[in-house]
Amino acid sequence: MRRTWLLLIALVLSACADPREKHMRQSLEHAQTELHRAQIEPLAAARLRNAMETGSLLDYLNASVPAGADLGPYRWQQVQQPFDVVVDGSDADWTLQGYGAKLDAPIVTVHVVRK
Repeated sequence: MRRTWLLLIALVLSACADPREKHMRQSLEHAQTELHRAQIEPLAAARLRNAMETGSLLDYLNASVPAGADLGPYRWQQVQQPFDVVVDGSDADWTLQGYGAKLDAPIVTVHVVRK
């Protein structure tokens, strides 16, 4: 019985969460996963290297979004609107920042270092 109540409370709390924040967190998690994948998989590393030579990291992240998935948009170095994911850094040291409704400070920051 107690477990049922805890499950019900968890469902109610998750339903109250802002869907825009959930979208931002999923986009940030996707970017983090893709940057880690580029460290492990040679093909992903080649795609990232090619994107960096011909365009930018944002091209790589946007191209890695699966068809039909609603992820992004990713911004370079500066937040433009609420719930943006901002990418900053160099070719071996990235910072991903997820912003909420207020643009003064990110609510999530992830640091990805390429080894």
